[in-house]
Amino acid sequence: MRSEESVGRRGAGWRGAVAAALLAVAAAGGARGQGVTVQVGVEPRLIELGETATLSITFDGMSGGAPRVELPSIDGVRTGGPMTSSSTSIVNGKTSSQVSLQWTLFPTRTGDIVLGPWDLDVDGKTLAFPRMVLAVKERGAGGAGDAEALFCRVGLPETAPYIGEDFPVDIEIWALPEINLDGNVRILGGLPESGFKTGGYSGLRPAREERGGRVYVVQRYRAMWRAMTTGTFELAPAVRVTVLRRNERRRGDFWDPFGMGDPFGMTGTAVDLASEPAQLTVRETPPEGRPADWSGGVGRYRFEAVARPREVRVGEPVTVTMTLSGDGDLETPRMPRYNDTPAYKAYEPKLASEAGAGAKVCDQVVIPRSEALMELPALEFSYFDPAAGAYRTATAGPFPLSVKPAEGGSQALVVSAEPEPVLVLL
Repeated sequence: MRSEESVGRRGAGWRGAVAAALLAVAAAGGARGQGVTVQVGVEPRLIELGETATLSITFDGMSGGAPRVELPSIDGVRTGGPMTSSSTSIVNGKTSSQVSLQWTLFPTRTGDIVLGPWDLDVDGKTLAFPRMVLAVKERGAGGAGDAEALFCRVGLPETAPYIGEDFPVDIEIWALPEINLDGNVRILGGLPESGFKTGGYSGLRPAREERGGRVYVVQRYRAMWRAMTTGTFELAPAVRVTVLRRNERRRGDFWDPFGMGDPFGMTGTAVDLASEPAQLTVRETPPEGRPADWSGGVGRYRFEAVARPREVRVGEPVTVTMTLSGDGDLETPRMPRYNDTPAYKAYEPKLASEAGAGAKVCDQVVIPRSEALMELPALEFSYFDPAAGAYRTATAGPFPLSVKPAEGGSQALVVSAEPEPVLVLL
């Protein structure tokens, strides 16, 4: 694993906990459009007294001006707005429009503030606003030190993973709401250098969580790991984040002697954080119930196979295409295969597509030796299901065949010395 890695906000969602509602708006001439989809939400859902939240109603597919919507009075909340925004886009010649209404919520008390359910009137139509809860906590005590205001944690699965299993590892940045970060994190070290295969880190949607009586904004960066060995490992990642502070006017600066610089700009300061050590234990797959044909697959797989053609003559090839897909390592496990028998000759399977495409596909050529061959037997793929803690076997086949004598009624001899099937007429 690299000792230093940059991670960003890829994959972060725009808003959280969005409830969807449908509003059928139809007007003569299509002035307001048809089949309008409405999204309603409150963000964030957890705040401290003195902070604000935003209630939004977004209409997708609505043309024309913004509709008039009035919120009912809300106990314990003063409201401001709504602010209106709209946008129009053209994709492949199709025009789509969006209108959004946003209200600012100013809580006046602590506790759970219930929003909805409401039936809101929108241009004579009814919008069913679902029940939502805004949690308001007492403002935390001032003077919190830097260690309490901003810190790093590592998030591990609650259940110890098995060797070969894919599992998430999170780098968590916890910050008080008044601390602004630029969203980029650099991993400086503190993670195992070997024994694991890891993917890139992606930013998840920020969340608000309570810890020690304070509300924090938590940004998680997640990567999928796969253990290549068993044992107990210590993870204590060190990261570098950038804290943004608003510029202040300062007279006497050489480049800005009159203090006329941009007071609304932001200055970034690098801050290094060290996580408390966490122990990660990797388990061996159990020997009990392990199938003889298990080749190391750990995950949840889907195994399929087809044989073509089904009607052949003696000495003509039948191609069996096997596909392995699912959640888990696709590179390590071996595909099942046919071996030579008196009834047919089996050639070495060939990889048709790499596992990087989300599936591994192999082709195997089988040559019937006799018209007495009625079918190719079933193929079995065994794997370990970590969620169930048990071994599973997926089966494909058998594959019925119709084998006719070789052309001319002669016997056919399959010569195995060649890499491809050769038909020799006697």
